[in-house]
Amino acid sequence: MGNYPVQPKYERLWDALEDTGMVYGMHPFPASGLNKPPAYTEQYSGAELIQWTIRTSGLPHTFLGNMQAFMAEASTWVTMVLMSGFFERHPKIQAAVFESDATWLNFVLDECDKSYRLHRRDRRMAPLKQLPSETFLEHCFIGFEGDESFPSRLPEYYGGIAAWSSDVYHHDGDDVWRAIETMQKCDLPVSLQAKMLGDNARRLYNIDPPRDIVKERVTEIERPDWWPTAEEIEVALKPEAAMVR
Repeated sequence: MGNYPVQPKYERLWDALEDTGMVYGMHPFPASGLNKPPAYTEQYSGAELIQWTIRTSGLPHTFLGNMQAFMAEASTWVTMVLMSGFFERHPKIQAAVFESDATWLNFVLDECDKSYRLHRRDRRMAPLKQLPSETFLEHCFIGFEGDESFPSRLPEYYGGIAAWSSDVYHHDGDDVWRAIETMQKCDLPVSLQAKMLGDNARRLYNIDPPRDIVKERVTEIERPDWWPTAEEIEVALKPEAAMVR
């Protein structure tokens, strides 16, 4: 709704985060609904534009909007704070991007670096002390899902900044064993698996390492009674099931 982190009105908040050491966890979400001021009826964030396009196309559901909306909002946040010099004004802030997957990040960082190299002498470009990607790697972390393989395939980007998130109890939430299986399929070294599954998050939040390590699969997520069985999910994924609905 026209509110972004680089606006002056939020400076007191960022000062407070620096003073306290609290982590800035950013959860992207598109502005929508009846709470939008009348002045913003014709303005759209990236996620809103995706959702609006889907609604006007006559599609029966908004799975694409849900999938793309969070990435669109998160990439806007990353680009804005990196290219504006936000972390140079607030060098003590540690931030994390959550609930938006992680695979898109390396593309956005590459584009930010390219743009800064091309336009850094433009008067409208904020003067930065280092490349945007370097700033992100110094100040930020990003959450990734257990079935998301690309962070494991690009350890040079994600090895020190990716933090596994379960997303429980969303319908795609899963336990850590799924993440381990994905990492093993990608041949990610065990040392990097340990960083992405726990060490990076502990470093972000200054949490001491655990004393006990679970080495066997001893638990599953407790699903509610209405949760579909594996057989029901398999049937629902067949093309003819969609035609029936």
